[in-house]
Amino acid sequence: MEKQGVASYWIGNGDTQENLNRITEYSISDGGLGGLGGLGGLGDFAPAPFCLALGIVHYEPDYFGGKRFPKQLTKLRLLFHGNPIPQELLDAWPEVPPSNCAVALFDYEYDGAQSNFEIDGFTFVFLGAYAYS
Repeated sequence: MEKQGVASYWIGNGDTQENLNRITEYSISDGGLGGLGGLGGLGDFAPAPFCLALGIVHYEPDYFGGKRFPKQLTKLRLLFHGNPIPQELLDAWPEVPPSNCAVALFDYEYDGAQSNFEIDGFTFVFLGAYAYS
C-alpha cells in the first residue's frame, strides 16, 4: 500500500538493462475520443509489469525504478547506489546473494506476499519495506 516515508526493495538477476526497463516502465493509453484526433486527453494508467506481477496497481511511478549492473554484486550499497538506504536494511542484509539488478519503490510498503518471483527472464527476491529519511 502507498505509504509516505517507506520504500520497498528487491534484488535479482536478469539479462539486460533494456529488459529491466521494459518490466519497470508504466504506460498511459492514448485516451482519444473515437478517432477525433487531438480532442482526447490522457488515457488510463497501466502499472509496470513488475508491479502488476506483485499485485501493485496504485503507486507513484516517479518513485519507482531499477538498475542492472554488468556483474553480480553482493553489497547493498553498490546495488542501491544513489538511493537512500535505511540502516535497518543494511543491518538485515549485510551481504546478499550475488545479484545484478536492484529495484526500489519509494512511498510504498509492499507486504511481502511474494518474497521470490520471476518475470520475463528476471528472478527477484524481496528484501523488505523500510522507513527512509
